[in-house]
Amino acid sequence: MDDGFLARAVRANHELFLLTSDRMAATFAELDITSSTASLLLEIDPEQEPPTMKALAGRLYCNAPNLTFLIDQLVARGMVERVRATKDRRQRAAVLTGKGEHTRATLMDVALAISPLRHLTTEERTAVASILEGALTRAKASSTEGDPLTTVDSTR
Repeated sequence: MDDGFLARAVRANHELFLLTSDRMAATFAELDITSSTASLLLEIDPEQEPPTMKALAGRLYCNAPNLTFLIDQLVARGMVERVRATKDRRQRAAVLTGKGEHTRATLMDVALAISPLRHLTTEERTAVASILEGALTRAKASSTEGDPLTTVDSTR
């Protein structure tokens, strides 16, 4: 597959991710969290029903033991509590404490303030958001059968 535009988009996406991560590093240190625990905090929306551990693992693309490790870190810092899930009391869910909500809000405020995307116009932001959401939706819906990742020529 020789798609120069796709390669440019992938490179730009990766560089935006790296730039944003680099700019967030000081905030992570100040809040005594890692980028992984920050990602977890951002996935727990206090305005929505507390997500189950299974749902969080899926959202973060990690396995259960890894999620448990991350949750344990946030519990130890007083940012998250484990509770019984509302819909299935056999499952556990994660809910933010007051400290967790404050930390999450700080993360979001800083991320929005330092994002390279803030330099775009409103119309450009709308287009980028729609395009990225569309790519994510299609990627999640596609089957891994015939996935190019499983057929990439590793001898290159």
